[in-house]
Amino acid sequence: FLLFSFARAEGEVSYSRTFKVLHGIAGQGSMPLRGTLDLKVVDGVATIEVNQDSISFEQYAEQNIKTSDLYTIKVIDEESKMDAMTSVPLCQLQQSNFRDEFVLTLDPSGELRGVSYAPMISRLAKPCHTVAPFWTSPDKIQFTTKCQYETSSPSMTVPVVLPTTGINLPPGII
Repeated sequence: FLLFSFARAEGEVSYSRTFKVLHGIAGQGSMPLRGTLDLKVVDGVATIEVNQDSISFEQYAEQNIKTSDLYTIKVIDEESKMDAMTSVPLCQLQQSNFRDEFVLTLDPSGELRGVSYAPMISRLAKPCHTVAPFWTSPDKIQFTTKCQYETSSPSMTVPVVLPTTGINLPPGII
């Protein structure tokens, strides 16, 4: 499933990054690949392409998993090998009907510094205890993912030393 997000970046920076997304249930072994996020910034205009296939959770069917367990996401910058992790309660994944949002925090060169992950839950979602756990089903799940990024830009330079002439400063400052 592909979803594009467009943003205006500061300056005329151009770069391309691929981020690998791993996922799993905390404490339940290895984290398989969920998909990739491909970021391209050209002349200050950014696009993010989300690439992911349908996912099966059947490897967890026989394990003692509770709705309070954590669904964990790990994002890895393919170029710099920097990674960031975050977790949400497994129940929220089901309540969101597998609609979620990533926000990547990048430095000005595009290197990964952090990730925010949030299932997009409707106010009309059923409570977790009223539906069958999705991880016991052999059916594959298709996520609907939205992705954005944020970065910093240099701010105004603040002088280290206060001027001593031409300004009436209160006593004790100088």
